[in-house]
Formats: sequence, structure tokens, C-alpha cells
Amino acid sequence: MKPLDEFLEHRLLDRFHYDDRQDDGYGPDSPRVGDKGWITWEYPTGDEGVSRPFEIVRDDEHVRSEGTGLPVLMVGMMDDGRRECAIRDGEDVIYMSLLEADLDGGASLTLMERAYGHARWHGDIHLEGCPIDLYAPDGKPVGAVGARQTEPGEWRIYDTYDGRPLDGALGETITGALRRFAYDHFDKAYPCPDSREYDFSRCPRWPFTGKPDTFRKIHSKAVDNGLYELEEAYPHAAEALQRLHDAGWRIVIATARKDDGGALPVWLADNRIPYDGIYYGPDKLDVRASVLVDDHPDIIRVGVAAGLRVFKPAHEYCQWGGGTVFRDWVDVPRLLGVL
Repeated sequence: MKPLDEFLEHRLLDRFHYDDRQDDGYGPDSPRVGDKGWITWEYPTGDEGVSRPFEIVRDDEHVRSEGTGLPVLMVGMMDDGRRECAIRDGEDVIYMSLLEADLDGGASLTLMERAYGHARWHGDIHLEGCPIDLYAPDGKPVGAVGARQTEPGEWRIYDTYDGRPLDGALGETITGALRRFAYDHFDKAYPCPDSREYDFSRCPRWPFTGKPDTFRKIHSKAVDNGLYELEEAYPHAAEALQRLHDAGWRIVIATARKDDGGALPVWLADNRIPYDGIYYGPDKLDVRASVLVDDHPDIIRVGVAAGLRVFKPAHEYCQWGGGTVFRDWVDVPRLLGVL
């Protein structure tokens, strides 16, 4: 069976989450093809359970002739008390779906290693947004990333799934900037994974998890250390907004941030984002508008209820409450009829 495309595959895997992570903290808490770790089945009696190494593989013709094309668990079955989570050559394995693994019952998953792909160019390297196919260490394709030029002769690659740069620089997103601050000021035992919640204090394994007051203090201190200056615009946002502006749309930047220290106008200028005004206030909907672009779940719901055309990025934490999801800012002008 033909494998799922990357977007659908991620949507399927995003329904599941690791119970623990001992890797370097890169990427989402949901499984991804190439992940390795331990699956543990607990006995109903409370006795110590059975742990086996697993790898997330794509169940295609390279794995099994009768493969489904879906991501599955490949579990090593040799009981030899090993400490490494690698499946050995020639070892008996079983394949099971994540549903069959009983993750909602007596089984748990611990991520130990997340695979990094190899990138190679497809098409014209000088073409903005040209795709780069990614391959796992075994040579199997695992997805693609995009490319954009930041300076003459300098290119950056970014995740086509969530728009995050992938070239190793920290601080490209608000999450990356906070992660860098946390790494610099706290124990690196905190993996600081990508947040599945808009409220960072509800995201697990950060220094301020479950401590909203602590998060607010850390956030303010991070702002003083240049948090907002480190954050980059979404890929293609400046071009999309310029196209709308050239077509006659009036653009107002609305923010509830009270602690940016006047950094916002500088940041907008540095990122070449056109605008007609900036609104600072607790309620963004005080701005008279017909279209709203936002990622705050509560603001999205209120905007939809107020009859605005609402657009939101494809972040997991804001997929509910109505509105139109866009995966790339280049889609926004098209959705508004600006070609």
C-alpha cells in the first residue's frame, strides 16, 4: 500500500505521545518514523514489567510485502537483559500498530533516540522554497524540507510541516528563544520540547512546568535578554503581507505584550513586515477589522464568534475553535483573493 503523505502521517502520529523522553529533546513529543526507544508492558499485579526495544518504521514494501503503508512499531523480542535500545541483526521482531500496543492501558513508550535525516537538493538550488528530500540513515525517504535565501549566497532550511528553521540556530521561534534561555540559565536536564499548549507553563519538562507565576517571571527576564529580538518571522510572512499591502489591505499589528520594551517596531522593520499601525492592548478585537490572523485559541474562538474571517497557522494547540488553517503564509493572500 502507498505510504501516507508526510502531513497525514504526522496527524496520525500526533494522536500518540511518549510517556518519557531520554533523547536530546528535539521535535514533538509524538512518535516519528525513525524514533528508537523502549516499550514497557506493566503486569496487572504491579510487578516489574517487560521492556523491549522498539523502532518506529513505515510499514511499506521495504519492511513487509503485505505492509499497510502506515507507521508501526517494530519491537525486538529477544529477552537478554540488554541495556541498549537497539534491535539486533537477525533478532525476531513483531510489528504492531500504536493502537495494538495498548498505550492507553498497560503499555508505555520511552523515546531514547530520534533519527536525523540526510538532506540532498532537488531542483534548482537558487529557487526560493525549493524542496529538499530527507532520507533516514538506511536510505529510506522520510519527508522533505524547504529552503529560503536570507542573505546573498546564504540559505536556510526549514520544516515544511511547522515552518521552523532546521539549520541548528537557536531562537528562530518563540519556543526556540525560550529554549535557549532555559538552556543558558537552568539545568540541561530539562529537554524543553515543542509546546503542545499555548500556555507554556502547561507544557511538560520545562523549568516552569505547572508554575504559571514562575513562567511569567522567567518570560519577563528572557525579554530583558532579547527574547523577541531572537524570534524570527514565519517563512514567507513578510512577502505575503507585502502582497496584501500592495493590493490595498490595511495591516494593523495587534499585541497584548506589555513587556517588549519597544522592541516590536524594530523587529518589524528588521523583518521587513509592512504595517499601517500597532495596537497595544489587552483585547486585540478592539481593532476594527474584517480579517484576523492569530494563534491564540481563545482569540480565535472570539474572532470566529464575532463574524471575522479568521486564519491560523497549523500549530497543534490552535486547531480547534473554527477558522481557516494555513500551512504557509504564501497561502493567505490566495485565500483572500489576492493572486
